[in-house]
Amino acid sequence: MGFLIVLVLLVVAGALVAGVIGAASSGGDVRRRATAVADAPAILDRTFTGDTVTVHVHASTLPWEMWVTGGRDRGYDLHQQSDQLGGAVQTLIFTRRSTTP
Repeated sequence: MGFLIVLVLLVVAGALVAGVIGAASSGGDVRRRATAVADAPAILDRTFTGDTVTVHVHASTLPWEMWVTGGRDRGYDLHQQSDQLGGAVQTLIFTRRSTTP
């Protein structure tokens, strides 16, 4: 009986530790994304150079919508996208619009 109580306490403690680690990790992503959103114009200006641009979107980067809108505003079209890690990471590939009529 004593062994069973110790086992239950260990399982509960493990779940609590996992929850704390998960919450801390998630909070870090939220802060990093907020920082990225605040710096969005500079990030987008630095990123959108050249004929083809590839970006990886995840929880701590600019959101998908900001990349697509920012690229469009800078003369790029979303050419291709793919999901990785079950959708947790997206790869976006942009191409510069042709300037010839």
